[in-house]
Amino acid sequence: MWLSKLELTNFKSYQHQAFDFPPPNNGKNIILIGGMNGFGKTSLLEAIYLCLYGKEAITYLARAGLKAETGYPSFLERALHGQAIRNSRDIMSVMVQININENEAYQFLRKWFFSKNGEWSNGGEELLIYEVRSGVRQPHKTTGTHSDELLDRHFIPAHLAPFFFFDGEEVKKLADQSRVEQIKQGMEGLLGVVLLRKLAKRLEQYQANKSQGVSTVDEEKHRQLLEQLTNHETQLQTDNNRRYAMESELETLKAQREDLTSRIIASGGGGGDVATAKEIIAEQKDAEAELTRVLDQLDSILSEKLPFHFVAEELRGELVSQLHAELETIRWDEHKRSMEPGKVRFMSRFSEDGEPEIR
Repeated sequence: MWLSKLELTNFKSYQHQAFDFPPPNNGKNIILIGGMNGFGKTSLLEAIYLCLYGKEAITYLARAGLKAETGYPSFLERALHGQAIRNSRDIMSVMVQININENEAYQFLRKWFFSKNGEWSNGGEELLIYEVRSGVRQPHKTTGTHSDELLDRHFIPAHLAPFFFFDGEEVKKLADQSRVEQIKQGMEGLLGVVLLRKLAKRLEQYQANKSQGVSTVDEEKHRQLLEQLTNHETQLQTDNNRRYAMESELETLKAQREDLTSRIIASGGGGGDVATAKEIIAEQKDAEAELTRVLDQLDSILSEKLPFHFVAEELRGELVSQLHAELETIRWDEHKRSMEPGKVRFMSRFSEDGEPEIR
C-alpha cells in the first residue's frame, strides 16, 4: 500500500490543489516533500492527519513534530482558507487516496462545515469513504467496517502515524532532547500495548455496564473509582499532549531567537554603531544598482571594443578604411536623395518653358 493522492480545498494557503505521489519502486516506499519555509509543507502533513484520523489527529500532531492547537475547533478555524468565507465558501475538505495495489484503492474524503462568520462547531463534519477499482469509484459499504478498522487493516493506525508521517526538521529538534516518555509511548504503540489498554478499558466499561443493575455498595463504589480513574487517565493524556506541544513550540522559539540574533550581529548589531534596517536596505539597493551599471559597462566593452584588439593591425586599418568609404557612400546617397525633389522641380519647369526667343 502507499499514499497516492492528496487533494485540498480551502485548506490553509491552498484554495484548491491536488498532488499525485508515485508508487513504490524497488521496495522504496518513502515520500520526501521539500521546499522553502512558508511554502505549505507543514500544511500537507496536517491535512493528511486531519483527513485520516479526524479529532484524534490533534493528539498525535505534537508527536510528529508539529505545533498543534489546544483544541480541535480552533485548529480547524485557523486552517480554513482566509478568502473562503469572503468568497461565500463555507466548506473545507481534504481527500487522501491509499492504494492497495495498482487497481485497488480507498479514498477518504473528510469535509468540515463552517458558519458564515467562519466558526466551526461539533457535528459540522462528514467523512466519506470510497472504493476505487480499475479507475471506477463507488461508495464503500461501511456496514460493520469502521474507518479506524480500514486504516488498521490497510494503512497505519493513529497511534503509529507519528512514526511514518513527520516533519523531519522538527523531529530532529525533538531527537536532540531527552524524550524518554515519548519514546516509551511510541514503543508501546509498536508493541500493541495501546490496543491492549483500549481493550482493557472496554472490558472495564462492559463490566461496569453489566453491574449497573446490582444495587450493592461495593459495585457502586467500584463504578465511581473506575470513572475517576478514566477521567484521570484522560486528563493525563491531555496534559501530556499539551506538554509535548509547548516543548516543541519552545524549541522553535529558541531557534528563531538564535537566528534573529545571528542576523542582527551580521547586519552590524552588537557594536558601537548599530545600522538601522532602513539604512541596510538602502545600501543594498545602491550596491545592486552599482553592480548592474558595472555589468552593463562590461557587456559594452566585451561586445564593442574587445573584439578589435584580437584583429591584426593591417586588417584593422583596411576595415576602418572600408567603414569610412561606406559612411561616405551613405552620406552621398543621403545628399542625392535630398536633391531629388529639386531635380524634379527643375525638369518640370524646364519642360514647361518653350525654346527661348532669339532676337
